[in-house]
Amino acid sequence: MGLQEQQNFLARLFTDQEYRSGFAADPARVGGEAGLSTDEIEQMSSVSGKEIDVFSESLFWKRVNEVQKLLPLTVRFLQNDFQTQFRNFCSALEAGGGDKHSTDAIEFTEYLAGNAGIPAATREAARFEGKKLEFFRGRRRLLLVTARYRTGEGLPRRERAFGVWLNVRGRVRRFGG
Repeated sequence: MGLQEQQNFLARLFTDQEYRSGFAADPARVGGEAGLSTDEIEQMSSVSGKEIDVFSESLFWKRVNEVQKLLPLTVRFLQNDFQTQFRNFCSALEAGGGDKHSTDAIEFTEYLAGNAGIPAATREAARFEGKKLEFFRGRRRLLLVTARYRTGEGLPRRERAFGVWLNVRGRVRRFGG
């Protein structure tokens, strides 16, 4: 097995509880499907499930802490439910790579924005922060966001608001309220 395949297997093993359980129950089948050799399967099987779970949990907390830094408004709206919602989001994804934290944050805001079980003001706050992250990652030159809630100090107020960001030659200008 090549290095990339090993990394993909380990990433999935450490981030996907169901996959981890499947490997623990039948390492030969799951490891074989992943392209591991018999020696690699034996080597991975020798690591205790508890050790893998502990490492997996530490990766989750690192990931959630990095995403929280990028989404302060969403954290404020979700409060104690942020970690629960992020864990639900993570369990629905396959492991990826690249600019992971900002990608996680953007995809998490999309997940929240589409979740009808989340209050409307929270969905809008998440949508706003996701679009803003996309804008500042350089994916967009113009960003127009409308909202039915103002999100100043305290609880959100139902009131129409809008914001416009414009990136002209690397200088960002913000308009609106």
